[in-house]
Amino acid sequence: REAKFGIPVENIAAVYKSALTDGVKTFGLQCHSGSAILDQKHFRENTQLILKTARHIEDIINHRLLKISIGSGFGIPYVDDEDPLNFNDVFDLVAEVFKEFYGQHQHDWPILCIEPGRALVGDAAILLAQVTGIKDSYKTFIGLDAGMETLMRPALYGAVHRIYKVGAVTEKQNITVDVTGRICENTDRLAVDIPFPDVVEGDLIAIMDTGAYGYSMAHQFNTRPRPAEVLVDKGAPRLIRSRETIEDIFRNCDN
Repeated sequence: REAKFGIPVENIAAVYKSALTDGVKTFGLQCHSGSAILDQKHFRENTQLILKTARHIEDIINHRLLKISIGSGFGIPYVDDEDPLNFNDVFDLVAEVFKEFYGQHQHDWPILCIEPGRALVGDAAILLAQVTGIKDSYKTFIGLDAGMETLMRPALYGAVHRIYKVGAVTEKQNITVDVTGRICENTDRLAVDIPFPDVVEGDLIAIMDTGAYGYSMAHQFNTRPRPAEVLVDKGAPRLIRSRETIEDIFRNCDN
């Protein structure tokens, strides 16, 4: 009831009836089911709810739904104590629900659609940043040349990403730090109160699993150019997106 998405369940029948009256002949159903979900039972329960709604629609409009999308929501583990989804198990559960509703003969099933999104690309990218400074005040801050303008998820959602000092994954974590960017917002923190090894200015830092909602949500706030992207294919690096320049930021300004 809190979401801004979609059509309220109590209004669905009227919407499909209106579409039928307007001459629509092919129908489907799509659901936005959530985000970053790692509990495979969710997908069974969500599919049951969607198919129950689909059957209700079919009874009302006397038309078979051609396609049903159970949406996305397939998560990836962002921290060490999270387990990845077993997609074979997930889709076995989904298939069981389809059999319950539509029988064993798959030719009688509507087309099943999914939106794998994050599960395809989430762990495919690492954000590399450089330490620009260390500040000790009421707590220790490690400043980077990347922040919320480069990776918005921590500031926007409170999301957690694993962060490592490059070349020192096994190095002793001596300090507790906030990892911050350069933006003039106090929410510009990529991590809060995490154990970390000692660093010096110039060290490289790796922020893991930034392939989903990373560059696509990056922005130019505080006139910060967006970074380059490099694809590593079979061990060979290749530039696939050039680093922005100040000229790029001001390109659309009046002369």
